[in-house]
Amino acid sequence: MNNIAISSMPINLSISFSSAVEKLSESTKKELQMLGFDISTIKTEAQGQALLKTVKEQKTQNAQQASLTQKDAESDSRLRDVLMGLLAELGELVSELESIVELFEKLLEKIKKLMKEAEGNAEKEKKAEAYKAQYDKLSKEYSASQNTPSVLSASMNNMAMMNKMALNLK
Repeated sequence: MNNIAISSMPINLSISFSSAVEKLSESTKKELQMLGFDISTIKTEAQGQALLKTVKEQKTQNAQQASLTQKDAESDSRLRDVLMGLLAELGELVSELESIVELFEKLLEKIKKLMKEAEGNAEKEKKAEAYKAQYDKLSKEYSASQNTPSVLSASMNNMAMMNKMALNLK
């Protein structure tokens, strides 16, 4: 009988230890409640910590997104000014209300007209090619800035999906 008592004691200790590790700690409960989570759906410390980690990562991403949005606005403003300046150089007055896309379209029309008029005149052709090079550079810059948000959004959606899978949420 003594052998049975000795061998069963470590088993009971290991069961108690593993259930204590899995239980949601008070500090994690408090943090989750402060963030507005229903803690009745979170059963283990690992789930709670994973959720807290996700929230922290999301806050970081939101801050980065806000920074990028501000940079995009500054970039769009600078781009608008450059486009309006180029159009003014070419004799085209435009309204502040016109979109960047409309400004690009007008600039391209003016460049095409300038190229047609420049046929046979090397100096005018060179000038038209310089405007076209500026247009191409600005167009690529604008296209790249428009693609950034969709890439960020896709990566954030993927992270959210992986976190749901890790937490067995649907």
